[in-house]
Amino acid sequence: MTNRNKKLILSIDDDAATRKYFKTILEENNYKVIEAANARAGIEVVEKENPDLILLDLRMPGMGGLEALKHFTENYPDTPVIVASATDSIDDVVESLRIGAWDFVLKPMHSYNILLHQTQKVLERATLRRQNAEYQDLLLDAVNKLKKELESGKNIQMKLLPEPRIQFGEYRFESLVLPSLYLSGDFVDYFKLDNNSSVFYVADISGHGVSSALVTVFLKSFMNNAKEEFNQKRNKKILEPARLLKNLNSELLKEDFGKFSTLFYGVIDHEKNILTYCNAGHYPSPVISSNGKPKTLESADIPVGISSDASYKAKKLNLSKKINLTFFSDGILDILPQDKLDEKIKFLKGLCGPNKSDLDYFISSLKENASGLPDDITFLAIERD
Repeated sequence: MTNRNKKLILSIDDDAATRKYFKTILEENNYKVIEAANARAGIEVVEKENPDLILLDLRMPGMGGLEALKHFTENYPDTPVIVASATDSIDDVVESLRIGAWDFVLKPMHSYNILLHQTQKVLERATLRRQNAEYQDLLLDAVNKLKKELESGKNIQMKLLPEPRIQFGEYRFESLVLPSLYLSGDFVDYFKLDNNSSVFYVADISGHGVSSALVTVFLKSFMNNAKEEFNQKRNKKILEPARLLKNLNSELLKEDFGKFSTLFYGVIDHEKNILTYCNAGHYPSPVISSNGKPKTLESADIPVGISSDASYKAKKLNLSKKINLTFFSDGILDILPQDKLDEKIKFLKGLCGPNKSDLDYFISSLKENASGLPDDITFLAIERD
């Protein structure tokens, strides 16, 4: 071992014979040793040399070892200190350990192996402690970078969402997405397609976090492409829920995300006031309240992204003059206080009844208590009044 790589040990002791004994033993075992004859001199040496280990005698004239130890633990907490004390001063040893000494040796020393063993053990512990601190710093730095990236991802994903409240002709759309993590596997969108129709969908991607959020980006892109094809009069599948979902199912399987999605997709004909929709596994079932009488739309096909053999069947619903269509993603079921699933569904159905203030209050409470959610929660309400 070269001098450059040798651990530097400072021996602070007013007894020259003891310092010589320590120096001889340690240097014969590939340590580099420097000396100080008293505590104040030792403090000066530490400031200049920054040793890897301090051997500190507790009984010295002038500044005592305990006072010096306090200085070292307060100002150099990562520098290990082994205190040396006479066998009749065990109380000082106990006090030194309380103050912050890493270990101790007793004088007179009957075997130099004791000193070597304690020195090696303490230096290894100091190395591990330093490495742990470095790893913690690296980990904290990585976590902070990840948080920034996730926050950026969250901002991007939020920009993909529609305006939380918007009016298309006689129909009002209101939505809320509350991620359980930075990024959400839930997604909602609605837009005016032309003067005669508007489109909306509610999606819940399997899983959580980044991988699920990526599928929501894919979903938004797929819908944008379908809208562009319609605008360019190349394809009208966006008006045909069953056809669109079949195409989406194929594209998801082709991309091999390892994810599937429940999806409710609907097209509103503004002239005829007819909703044409497909429910690809969306749960809980949406609630439609017509003239104050709520009921659920129970039928559902297989989620998209599971099977290449999946088929979808569109249904039609006449929309009365006063109507409310309400959607929740299944994350809502995790936070409701009711014990049984049918009780939770009944509660949600009751919220969508004639007293709209109940639903408004519930949504407001969701926003205020959105931290630490066990699952993503999405809400969508469509009203005609």
